Amino acid sequence: MKLYYCANLDKMNDKEWEKKYISIHRFLVKNGVSLVSNVEKKMLKGENEARKSISYDQIEAVIIEGTHIASDTVYIIATALAYKKPVLYLMEKGHQIPEQLSYIRKDKNLGKNFFLKFYKSAGKEIETVIFDFLGLLESGSLMKEKVNVKFTLRISPRIERYLNWKALNIKKSKAQYVRDVLNKTATEDKTYKSFLKKTEQMF
Repeated sequence: MKLYYCANLDKMNDKEWEKKYISIHRFLVKNGVSLVSNVEKKMLKGENEARKSISYDQIEAVIIEGTHIASDTVYIIATALAYKKPVLYLMEKGHQIPEQLSYIRKDKNLGKNFFLKFYKSAGKEIETVIFDFLGLLESGSLMKEKVNVKFTLRISPRIERYLNWKALNIKKSKAQYVRDVLNKTATEDKTYKSFLKKTEQMF
């Protein structure tokens, strides 16, 4: 899964916010997310590089730490929603919702993919919110699933012979056959389906 994660770069001079932004970045990476992030680019290459545009065709969703809204935040949200990409907007509890977001939240079409979530500044609540959002994305209820994750699998010659034989008989590629088998397994896994349903209801 590839996401765009961004925060207010102007607050990176504040050590507390810099630490928070970086901890979110590390949490996402630790959970297997492939990231495009202005926070990382700011750290590595400077502000000019960090403000370069991203390709919304290549990401699944956007996560914004927006307690202190940046000048380009509304544009990022509007563009993401126009591309039908879900947006998770995170704010510390105790802060007021930015006025600029009011029209997005009220719009019936845009609002359904815009998730504004508050979290406690202390503790791990923000990680729970993010983790639940990732689960919601993976459930497939927010977006059409793409076949775009590369996965290397080493198999024995015997299994390869079987795949060749099977693919020939069903007139599908080996990759498509393996995808179909895994998809069927995931679809029929009652425990996993229960997990996805619970995640969607809780978020």
